[in-house]
Amino acid sequence: MHLLRGTGPLGLTGIPPVRDGRIIRPLIGLTRKDILAFLELGGFAYMRDRSNLDTKYLRNRIRRELLSDLKEHYNPNTVLALNRLASILRDEEDFWDREVKRALQHLVLKQTPGRLCLTHGGLSALHPAFLRRLIRHAILSLKGSLKRVGHVHIEAVARLIAAPAPSGRLDLPQGVRVVRDRGEICFLLGPSEETAEFEYDIPHIQTTFIPEIDLFLKLSTCHRGDVSHVKNCPVTTALFDAATITFPLQVRNFKQGDRFKPLGMVGSQKVKTFFINHKVPRSQRLRCPIVISGGRIIWVGGYRIDDSSKITRKTKKVLKAELLPASMINKD
Repeated sequence: MHLLRGTGPLGLTGIPPVRDGRIIRPLIGLTRKDILAFLELGGFAYMRDRSNLDTKYLRNRIRRELLSDLKEHYNPNTVLALNRLASILRDEEDFWDREVKRALQHLVLKQTPGRLCLTHGGLSALHPAFLRRLIRHAILSLKGSLKRVGHVHIEAVARLIAAPAPSGRLDLPQGVRVVRDRGEICFLLGPSEETAEFEYDIPHIQTTFIPEIDLFLKLSTCHRGDVSHVKNCPVTTALFDAATITFPLQVRNFKQGDRFKPLGMVGSQKVKTFFINHKVPRSQRLRCPIVISGGRIIWVGGYRIDDSSKITRKTKKVLKAELLPASMINKD
């Protein structure tokens, strides 16, 4: 029945004798003839389900008409042959399931409830047959089932991965979304997560909570002599020559037309161009805090400071800015 409907190999595996180590079907390997012979030999009374005779159901037409015709005119052992095929494919599917899970471990960039992001380069290098299985497994791991997800949806995801465009998205059944953003393919479950616009004034040295991105921006100062390894700071920390900074500061989302002079560059550059050159996913651009002093961008948070505010040999006082997860600081 699955074959006639256009199933893949998994649909031909049939009902397994044991599923998940919990559900056991001890009679599934017996034929109707075997069971009737046992009942008659033991003198057991039994009942018949009359709905099994109703040929308005496809399952019954296949049992009573198609299989009978195949056994009579093509192969008397048709049922045994089909069961043998199902048994072989169950072993094949078990093998491929293990291989897909092993491959997936090397392709995961990040995984949280409702989100699974994989490396695009790794996926695009896979054989089409392997890629289809991996896509199915990714969706299955996200939503717990493949209900309403068919071959047409799997092929659509495969085309998104193979497309020349660096970005794109698909909406699949039951709230599943697939987003390609340069080097990432993200499988998402649930409503779209659009980052709300934000803008906060920072009148003086303080710690500012940015709820839209669940981060704190912590400011502090120190003497130049207390900073020994400027280049070894994590990307979530920025050091500025305090003399070049004017309060109040602002911290807000990225906006179209934003420009700054990335540290080490001669001229200015659009922040959008900077994001593209550094392969910052679209989904992360609005979450990037832009720090502004005196109308100029001094830090594309988490990426690069403006060259005009860098520490030099003449620097006496340093302004330190840190982006910290909300979990690290007591909001009160």
